[in-house]
Amino acid sequence: MVAALPTIFHVKDGKFRHYRGPRDKDEFMSFIEDKKWVDLEEVSGWISPSSIQMSIVSSFFKISMILRNVHNKLVDGYGLPYWVSLLLFGLATVLVGAILGLMLVCIVDVVFVSKASIPAPVVSPLQSLSKTQESSKTEKGEVSDGDKLDNGTAASKSLRKRKVVVEEK
Repeated sequence: MVAALPTIFHVKDGKFRHYRGPRDKDEFMSFIEDKKWVDLEEVSGWISPSSIQMSIVSSFFKISMILRNVHNKLVDGYGLPYWVSLLLFGLATVLVGAILGLMLVCIVDVVFVSKASIPAPVVSPLQSLSKTQESSKTEKGEVSDGDKLDNGTAASKSLRKRKVVVEEK
């Protein structure tokens, strides 16, 4: 991992080795010619400069340099006060965060649909009225043989029980 600049790596066949020797020409030449690099331990894959993680870190450094150049252009090139540049960067940060947050919420809503958003079955007023009449008949015990029973519903089970009780009496 890069701890101090300049960090020097020896790269051979895609394998990285961290050079920690003196920084002069003669030492570099003897390091290569005498194959002293063979004795060095290879850098582990996850902190290797060619790893995905280090590529991402490198991208963040590049983005920070671009933002620094934009800031310098605003302050030096256009003559804006320092605080105006920082205010613009702050507003841009909040705006980008809000947009990304909104996109994340929309994605989560599409992927994980809540049960509350699934529409309930629509009951027509006639169905509602007939169920109310059936339940009032069952409460009063006014069930006749001509009443139609809807098999499987709680109201029909209740009607059957009451019908049996009425018939026994």
